[in-house]
Amino acid sequence: MRRLSGALLLAALSPVPGLAITSPANSTIPHHIVLVAIDQGQPDAAVGEFVIVARDFANVPDEDKLIEVRFQNCSGARVAADQLQASVTSKCATHGITAITGLDGSVHMIAVGGGDPHAPHGAGPCAGIYSDGVLLGLVPVAYLDLDGSEGLGAGDLSVWLSDFVTGEPIGRSDFDGDGSLGALDLSFWLTAWSGGRQTKSGAPYCP
Repeated sequence: MRRLSGALLLAALSPVPGLAITSPANSTIPHHIVLVAIDQGQPDAAVGEFVIVARDFANVPDEDKLIEVRFQNCSGARVAADQLQASVTSKCATHGITAITGLDGSVHMIAVGGGDPHAPHGAGPCAGIYSDGVLLGLVPVAYLDLDGSEGLGAGDLSVWLSDFVTGEPIGRSDFDGDGSLGALDLSFWLTAWSGGRQTKSGAPYCP
């Protein structure tokens, strides 16, 4: 009887994939996220891909966890209704995107979307990253397709210049995520534009 009780106790204490609780301290999230547009039905992974790794309190990779990035508190952010990735799905109810972690606890994601130039602009961390509902952290978000129309072009550059001359750390235009607007952000946008991989916007967007 003692042996049976001991076996049951060990079984109860053993980690079960998918049931462990993700540890925010042990998990890895990106420093910032850049929403990207598309070209020929493909999102621009070269500048937009990021990785999230969920780990439990024993620092073990957390397999089979639902990772969600919610942009609902990012003023002006518009999330594409179709993320155009087999493993990444839009969740319009929270203006978010989701994916399931693999054996190594990771997901590779690209956030397809654009900005609304008429919306109030924000600054600082605004997107929440969750693992099965556990908040892993908040990160800043920028939008290369700042006007959310016709991919990258003159309209987006105009919005960026308008943000830059304010001297304020406007999050939507802070492409390198350093908390300020400057030459590196402009260089980032020009590199993405000249790469020709964001010729169309991610519309239709989530309502």
